[in-house]
Amino acid sequence: MLFCSSVAMAIFGLSGTLAAPARRSIVPINGDCTTPSGPVPAATVSDIVRFVGWSGAAYGNASSIESWTCPRCDEAPMLDNITVIEGSSFLDINAFQLEQAFIGVDNERQNIVVSFRGTIQTVADWLNDFDAVFVSADYLVSGALISQGMSKAYESVREKVTASLQDYVSANPGFTISFTGHSLGGGKLFPST
Repeated sequence: MLFCSSVAMAIFGLSGTLAAPARRSIVPINGDCTTPSGPVPAATVSDIVRFVGWSGAAYGNASSIESWTCPRCDEAPMLDNITVIEGSSFLDINAFQLEQAFIGVDNERQNIVVSFRGTIQTVADWLNDFDAVFVSADYLVSGALISQGMSKAYESVREKVTASLQDYVSANPGFTISFTGHSLGGGKLFPST
């Protein structure tokens, strides 16, 4: 099985985040894409299943995520002390909150989990997906670029996620922090790290 960074970017939604200098050249970090990675350890598969479940849970509504009764919540272990963060649409669609994330604690693994919801079936979210004009993201690294749509989606929850995450870190010293998300949610997690 071949594993390369381009495949990982496609799978995890990094297509809208380009942490490369503005000269628009991308240099492989770990060599080329032809190095076989070998079998995936069972423990890693278990971790991937957990994170896929938490990514799916982010599509639930706020109350069902907090009570861990959302349609996809049974696919991952329940987290403790869940906070749902809702952002707003850049198109000011007020019928519902377009962008959403949640933070919870996996006490078993001493891990704080941040999960971003991906694209939902709305015109506004599809516009975010297709708004591929790259804009500066110097807050990531000097010269970094990010697609404008992903930037707008991330910015709608950034301040609340950052503030809440600081509270979780203070309340859970020594815990690791993990980010997950599907589709547009996978893209939003990279600027947050």
